[in-house]
Amino acid sequence: MDHAEHRRRARQRAAQRLERAVDRERDAIALHEHAAAFHQTIAAELDDAALTVADSAQADQLRRRAATERDLADGATGRAAGVRARLAAGGVAHDR
Repeated sequence: MDHAEHRRRARQRAAQRLERAVDRERDAIALHEHAAAFHQTIAAELDDAALTVADSAQADQLRRRAATERDLADGATGRAAGVRARLAAGGVAHDR
């Protein structure tokens, strides 16, 4: 193998590594978005449950748990945005 062939193969391996890294980042975005949707759904369920409970202390506890779930959803959304920003900084577009 001559020097030019060695360089060509090295560039090819680097391109493959980059493609795998981008795929992992896109997978991470999808997972974070899924987690955010999950936490939002749980928060909505807890809010609904709080409306049906007669005990005000239990209703307050359910509302606090719902707020925690919304915070978790916000965190997951932020992580997805961070991954998108990393891709954009690397010149990679991400389709939503």
